[in-house]
Amino acid sequence: MSIKEQYWKYSLIVIILFMGVIIFRQITPFLGGLLGALTMYILVRTHMNYLTEKRKMKRSISALLITAETIMVFLVPLGLIIWLVVNKLQDINLAPQTFIEPIQQVAEFIKEKTGYDVLGKDTLSFIVSILPRVGQIIMEGASSLAVNLFVMIFVLYFMLIGGKKMEAYVNDILPFNEANTQEVIREINMIVRSNAIGIPLLAIIQGGVAMIGYLIFGAPNILLLGFLTCFATIIPMVGTALVWFPVAAYLAISGDWFHAIGLAAYGAIVVSQSDNLIRFILQKKMADTHPLIYYFGLYNRIHVRNKTVRKEETHFSRELPPLSVILCARNEADNLRKILPAILEQDYPQFEVIVINDASTDETEDVLGYMEEKYPHLYHSFTPDSARYISHKKLALTLGIKASKHDWLVFTETNCMPASNQWLKLMARNFTSQTQIVLGYSGYDRIKGWLHKRIAFDTLFQSLRYLGFALAGNPYMGIGRNMAYRKELFFKQKGYSKYLNLQRGEDDLFINQIVTKTNTRVETDFNATMRIQPVYRYKDWKEEKISYMATARFYRGAQRYLSGFETFSRLLFYVACMAGIVFGILNFHWLVAGIALLIWLLSYITQAIVINRTAKEMGGGRKYYFSLPIFDILQPIQSLNFKLCRLFRGKGDFMRR
Repeated sequence: MSIKEQYWKYSLIVIILFMGVIIFRQITPFLGGLLGALTMYILVRTHMNYLTEKRKMKRSISALLITAETIMVFLVPLGLIIWLVVNKLQDINLAPQTFIEPIQQVAEFIKEKTGYDVLGKDTLSFIVSILPRVGQIIMEGASSLAVNLFVMIFVLYFMLIGGKKMEAYVNDILPFNEANTQEVIREINMIVRSNAIGIPLLAIIQGGVAMIGYLIFGAPNILLLGFLTCFATIIPMVGTALVWFPVAAYLAISGDWFHAIGLAAYGAIVVSQSDNLIRFILQKKMADTHPLIYYFGLYNRIHVRNKTVRKEETHFSRELPPLSVILCARNEADNLRKILPAILEQDYPQFEVIVINDASTDETEDVLGYMEEKYPHLYHSFTPDSARYISHKKLALTLGIKASKHDWLVFTETNCMPASNQWLKLMARNFTSQTQIVLGYSGYDRIKGWLHKRIAFDTLFQSLRYLGFALAGNPYMGIGRNMAYRKELFFKQKGYSKYLNLQRGEDDLFINQIVTKTNTRVETDFNATMRIQPVYRYKDWKEEKISYMATARFYRGAQRYLSGFETFSRLLFYVACMAGIVFGILNFHWLVAGIALLIWLLSYITQAIVINRTAKEMGGGRKYYFSLPIFDILQPIQSLNFKLCRLFRGKGDFMRR
């Protein structure tokens, strides 16, 4: 290419870029309308196709009908809402002093109590001068919104008319093959539908819940506060607090401490937490996708995963590589007699079982010797009595790993029984080329007794959490009852060298250090579960829980904090609901009592469906209906008790043994 040709080539590129910038700057004021038209098109294209293909209606008439439908369903209600809000806020421009007086009262109250003048003359003058601009800004925003709404309707009409040609053109310019193109379009449609419908509905519902609280606790201008709460839901987690917290603070400064505390508690527990429940329900209804990081949705992920497997939408490996099963035994002769045959007789082509006898004083050595004669793929060894300055269990597992012949290592414990002879096959189907860690489910069998019920519920919730986080792409721990990983990870991490001084950490803490969202898979088939043998002493279970809490403080990531917050918030939720019911009955405020009861029922029904469905699928054999509220209240108290026990223990209690 000559210099002249290069000159014209680059000149043309510069001109195109320059014109693109100019055009973009010119359409920027109308960008909201263009994006709105695209969103509405995605929402109504199915209806458009129905009218044109099924009803054989002309595209122009169909486009006109759908455009009119959009105006009636979307624009008219939106216009009414905007008119109401503008009508309320115009008073600020007309009479700014009415807005200033409450601020002055608050400032005077603070000055009287603390001696600090929050509002000086200069600050007050600035506020007074800027307030008249508020109404003007609102009107300018309303005018811009009106223009963008007109652009949206105008563009939507022509998009509906030329929809087929537009979609074909987009498909041609996308740099993907046909399968990838369809997948990208499907994901875009799903995301747009979920957000375009879910976010407004969430805002309306959460704003309505907040308005009930404003009514109960005597907040001023309930309608305006409700509208502001609706808009504030756009900001996740803390959005609604930007409205109800200042109102609660205003009530407190005004001397109405009862209503201030009540509104603050209602806002923190009911309004903020309702986001979790509402978002979960809406997302499950409007998008065939996993819920995001919200607690109810998190607990439902095992069911969702099982559902995708049944639909054959999950990719599995067809290879069955040789593997090594590793156990550590210490005075477990009785358990070994029961569980070892179930492990050694797995339907798997090539595997070995390695048991490390950790200084047992019972018949463990004799049991292992007898079984070695019967099962040639069973091997056992022992930890030296002279071992010091290291946890015996970590040492035993290290010896077992070093003695293993195969790359894939599967771990379980001597108090766990495989649910079927397909356990290893189902775990191994997750051994893909990208996978390095596989986490499995472990459950507690149905046994009569209050202690067994507590352990079963706690075990279920523990599995729902750590497996749910893993399925959500945020794994943070594993449990040695049922998991697998590649041997190379162990040596790459230098084994358990980072926490040799701790009593535990060989499973949860080790996995926490090596796990990523791309190298981990979860197996949730019932036949791949491990059934935990009964624990007959509360002391043994308590010690296990406290030991795990002692290592949990070393976890990377925020998952344990999120789980702890959710556990505690459930207790606060029950307290708030019970307080609302009692307050309403005692003061004959039946509406308040009814609303509190309704909120609790919605929460209870959702919890019961998710928990019982998962428990049934994973073979727990228990149903949680009447006991669910009891465990909901007991679990936070129980968790707090275990944490206090850990805090008041000496550090030596959690060190090497």
